[in-house]
Amino acid sequence: MAISSTDSVVGLPSIIAVAEGQSMVSFVATSIPVAANHVAGISVSRNGVTRTANLTVKAPTPTSLVLGPSIVTGGASSTATLSLSGPAPAEGINVVLASANAAASVPNSVVVPAGASTVLFDVVTTPVVSQTSGSVSATY
Repeated sequence: MAISSTDSVVGLPSIIAVAEGQSMVSFVATSIPVAANHVAGISVSRNGVTRTANLTVKAPTPTSLVLGPSIVTGGASSTATLSLSGPAPAEGINVVLASANAAASVPNSVVVPAGASTVLFDVVTTPVVSQTSGSVSATY
């Protein structure tokens, strides 16, 4: 049977074979990292009959943001680790950062490089008169 996809982000075998006496076959569809969700049609044809199903290839999203250390003295820095749900596509992923407290500053954005699923950045604090807390957010 011939098999094909409507989207180049999905890789398929060129031909699949159903063993004699069987009515089903399994095959592996691979995908490359994408910057935006893709819906790819996968078609199988034999003797003029075609059946199609859709496969959604999802873009990675931020899954965690961890500060180490998470408590610092004002004026010290902390290293943040941002993790994605999968590898970044060929062009990388630009993630917008924000801090909810002026005493802790972060870069405006960081780029997760192609193929990577984590990136590090510094959270720089300023001296404060009393203990304060804040939060850092990452949006893609």
